[in-house]
Amino acid sequence: MYQGFSDGDLFVNVVSGLGGLFAALIFTVPSYFFLMNGVALAINFQHLSNDLRMSIRGEDGTLAVRSLEWFRLRHSQLCTLLEVADGIFAPWICLTLVCSTVQVLAAIFGFYADSDVQVATAVSGVYWLLSYFFQMAVTLLTGAIVHEAAHEPLKFLYQLDQAKMDIPEALQLQTFLNKLTCNRIGFTAWKIFPINKEAFLLVFGTYVTYQILLFELQLDLGLDAQMDEVGFCLQLHDSKVIASNFTHFW
Repeated sequence: MYQGFSDGDLFVNVVSGLGGLFAALIFTVPSYFFLMNGVALAINFQHLSNDLRMSIRGEDGTLAVRSLEWFRLRHSQLCTLLEVADGIFAPWICLTLVCSTVQVLAAIFGFYADSDVQVATAVSGVYWLLSYFFQMAVTLLTGAIVHEAAHEPLKFLYQLDQAKMDIPEALQLQTFLNKLTCNRIGFTAWKIFPINKEAFLLVFGTYVTYQILLFELQLDLGLDAQMDEVGFCLQLHDSKVIASNFTHFW
């Protein structure tokens, strides 16, 4: 690629640096795109929750304007839009979390195992390590924000007085509550698990567990190598002693 140029050529170094920066920006663009879509969905859910809160009379627990069915249908439409977005982003979310976790494990283990890392290599490694952390943080934070916003109407629905409702309104309320309590609303990692606050603990626990296993593996391999070296030296010493005694005997 750099044929005809010297390693210390300023033009080559500038082009290489700009190319690396451009590649890093492309690497993080999907995270920003996912963040913008997630925030837009969360804002719509929050508008719905705010309208529901403003419509509830605090003194008697009834709706002042609109009907409960109107809020339920509006929430259902937003959930349908969220399911479409999840169908698009779910494979990317799963791939991002898995690959970023593996890359972080490999990068930290590489720094731990190799003590002769050059400064430029270390700076580049730290940059990409932070990029992987950034992607995981944006993905998990966006999913948690959308999940909380989609379930926010739940705390306002409990303020409604069911004793003052007729049968159709009570059925509407129960349908709305079942949707919010029994269904998983939000982004998912390829339908495997939802992206919410609990996902932070899941990813963090997975990372810590396997990072400790890698460190223990490195220690075990280092100890085994040292024991093999000591055993070889002892065998070599014993062979020399036997050969010396045999020569002395004859």
